[in-house]
Amino acid sequence: MKAKSIIRWMIILAILTGMISACNLPVAGPSPEEVQSHRPTLTPMPAVTTAPIRTLTPTITSSPTETSIPHVPENIDTFLARCPTAEEIASIDADIRLVFESDPTVGTLACTRADGSANLTPLQRGAYQALSLMKNLEFDQPLPWTDKSLYEWLINAIDGVRFRSDIENGFCCEPANIINVSTAGYAHLSQKEITQWMDPQSGWGLVWSLMIIMAHEARHNEGYPHTCAAGPTMDNTIAELGANGVVYSLNTWLAYHTEPGFFYTNTPPDYYREQMAYAAASLRQVGFCLEP
Repeated sequence: MKAKSIIRWMIILAILTGMISACNLPVAGPSPEEVQSHRPTLTPMPAVTTAPIRTLTPTITSSPTETSIPHVPENIDTFLARCPTAEEIASIDADIRLVFESDPTVGTLACTRADGSANLTPLQRGAYQALSLMKNLEFDQPLPWTDKSLYEWLINAIDGVRFRSDIENGFCCEPANIINVSTAGYAHLSQKEITQWMDPQSGWGLVWSLMIIMAHEARHNEGYPHTCAAGPTMDNTIAELGANGVVYSLNTWLAYHTEPGFFYTNTPPDYYREQMAYAAASLRQVGFCLEP
């Protein structure tokens, strides 16, 4: 496997196992070919509540609750293809502090002030897009760990994000209420990893990864450490809704509880949603001590 793909899967596995918040070094995960061969087919899934979900047998079909979501006039890749506007950036900056102490994508502008955005590197663009998406996402059921919207929950859980190159894994928090994100693995982003939800070549996307990392670390800041005595990066159960439970639930909600066409793509149509369901199923296997 190429080094770039190994790094990508190290990050994904780190997210899935909770290593992003621990001191352990991540290990290489499955190859994109292995993921492709094991991708589940999606079927409507019952909501995750405080009880663990026993099955994730994933071809997305309509579910009874899908009509409750207002129509979204664009899909995820249309949303990510544009730069955040100057107004969107200012609104996010008023809510949460982003500090780019290190940025391996410096030297390339992905957005510009002249075009109505700001002069943003690819990593900066991805961070603002992740937060903008969190602000705009609507689900057909409440999130299981909060009664707030995803964005409102995040900005109430943390005060900011530091992007750093001097740490191997992200963690919470330093200083207080500021989560730390490692910039390892972000140096060689493909165009599709920047401007699409996922690049089918790598099975990875910048905005998706940043959303997952921020949600994971924000949950830690609400007083939810990993609880499994047998593994320092594992929780006991999904029902605890700790950091791993939030990541499991978020991927599940993205796959099953968003407007039906929002995560459709043409490579094939259900690819993104299948990958998110697969990520949730994988985390269930490796992120919890007491799940059947």
